[in-house]
Amino acid sequence: MQWATRPIAQPKSMIIPASLLPASLLSEPLIGNRPWLCASLLLAMLVTACSDDDHQSNQNNENWDAGSQADSGTNTNGTLTVTGDLIHGSSVVVSGSGFGQKDPAAPFRASYQHPDQAQRFQEMGAFDDRYWSLGAADIMVNLADDLPDSRVKGRASQQYYARLEYSARGNWEAGGYSAGVQTNLPESKVLYLSWWDYFEPGFEASHMATGAANFKWIYMSPGQNPHEAMQIINDGTDLLCSALGGIAGDTNDEQNANLDIPGGGGFYGRPLSWTSSYALPIGRWYHVELFYRLNSAPKTFDGSMELRIDNQRIFRVQHIDVYDSESTPNEYFDNIRFGGNYGFDESGSVFYRQYGGIYLDGTFARVVLGDAPNYDDCRHLEVQIATQWSNGSITFTLNEGSFQAADTAYLYVFDASGQQHGPASLVLE
Repeated sequence: MQWATRPIAQPKSMIIPASLLPASLLSEPLIGNRPWLCASLLLAMLVTACSDDDHQSNQNNENWDAGSQADSGTNTNGTLTVTGDLIHGSSVVVSGSGFGQKDPAAPFRASYQHPDQAQRFQEMGAFDDRYWSLGAADIMVNLADDLPDSRVKGRASQQYYARLEYSARGNWEAGGYSAGVQTNLPESKVLYLSWWDYFEPGFEASHMATGAANFKWIYMSPGQNPHEAMQIINDGTDLLCSALGGIAGDTNDEQNANLDIPGGGGFYGRPLSWTSSYALPIGRWYHVELFYRLNSAPKTFDGSMELRIDNQRIFRVQHIDVYDSESTPNEYFDNIRFGGNYGFDESGSVFYRQYGGIYLDGTFARVVLGDAPNYDDCRHLEVQIATQWSNGSITFTLNEGSFQAADTAYLYVFDASGQQHGPASLVLE
């Protein structure tokens, strides 16, 4: 069977206004044991406080580098033809042109349908064995194919989930384990990281405190250079992020032009850190995408970073330096933790968070199933696992995720530059 569609024009993303955030102290874990960084950040905050445009986000900036357009791209390129049975787990072929090359075709690591057993999320050796175990319910992290509230059930497709406990026994200030689930990353200056995340009902960030933050949502290469700690602050209403070398610009206006936060927020410790006014959902699964271009060298501001949740931009920064210039850097991020250290109160509360659908790769090239004919309108994405990739044809294992039989879905291909191809309209079987 074959399906084909004509190109569909893409609208601009909608900007959602929100209130701006006041500045506050940076969290201790972001600073670590480097007092010089603490002093420089506090000085940056004092300088920032003198400006009337401290927390202005650049919502209408049109001066982004073309290479940083890593999400939906700006054009639709060509007709896609899809061949194969549209049944979950089946091998499907999408044909077109201009896909470029991807070798290997499969991602560096995934928690579902990966053809290489050694690269599967759940395989032994993927994590530090002090931090997790398969099927052990009495430890802080439980990894299994069927957990409470799993997003996808009843499919023998390696849809593995990790369930992480947040409680007093994870209080790092009292010597508890709270490091989350860790896996290594590809040695690449370009990273595309995608996963599904879920805070179980009743989760309250206010019970946790780590410096001025509540807890680390994800933690990339902790203790190394570069590293990135995305932290939940203000009892769960805001997200704090940073670039160790800062965001380029000699003036506040120049720095603001490199920071786009559609939902509100702004610089936290200018020019090194920023906040986004986004409360992570409680009680529902949400899809996360993180696009990274590491700068070519320390003190060279040609990096970029974008975070999207349910295909809506939370922030995008360009002209950044991810490296700490005061120590010898590694060229790449080494690993990622889905979770991180936190302090916890003595309330006796216990909360849980789950992860699934993890897809980690060293390129923006990917195949995605969405729920709308315009990519920017999609709010449900399922990333596919490719097994063969050439300039005119891609073979992938169909991952319906939480789509159902008889649903209409739209297949998109993105090449390594972030250029969109398609979509093709499909009726799932």
